[in-house]
Amino acid sequence: MMNESKQLNYKAEAYVVLSEEGYNMFMKATEEFDFGILFKLTLLYGFRQGELINQFKRSKVNYEKETIEIAGKTGTRILPFFPGTKELLIKLEEQIAHNIVKNKGNYCHAFNDHLCVDACGDLIKPEQLSLWLKQICEKAELLNIHFHTLRRTAISWVANQGWPRDKVFAFAGHKPI
Repeated sequence: MMNESKQLNYKAEAYVVLSEEGYNMFMKATEEFDFGILFKLTLLYGFRQGELINQFKRSKVNYEKETIEIAGKTGTRILPFFPGTKELLIKLEEQIAHNIVKNKGNYCHAFNDHLCVDACGDLIKPEQLSLWLKQICEKAELLNIHFHTLRRTAISWVANQGWPRDKVFAFAGHKPI
């Protein structure tokens, strides 16, 4: 049962971001879900839903340079690996490889380069991501969290880490003002 009195998110200039406690609770809750890695990466990198589904690809992950390339609304951005990113990506790759073996002839190979695929190899639909996010938030006892909340939180966190304004804009895929 959700505790309505918990203040695990806060409003900052008319949008919701997760507090540090909410962030930690969310990350912990993702552990119990096979698809949780996608949400961890979204919370770290602030992916837009369409970017996660359509642009998050094996061919755009560079393990040598430790970067992820994402083509977004305002162009392509190169994101650095954060601590733990490499391990999450390897775990995601292992999960996909396991699903290929498990589902043998029923696995769709049309999206082999994509990392946001379901157990049968199909691209995950936005509605499915929303349902899974709701399940994670229920487990974490977080209220009023939407996919874009994860994006706002990631951008706020890098800004609060002291990144220069132009780097924050680049990270977010926004054009500087």
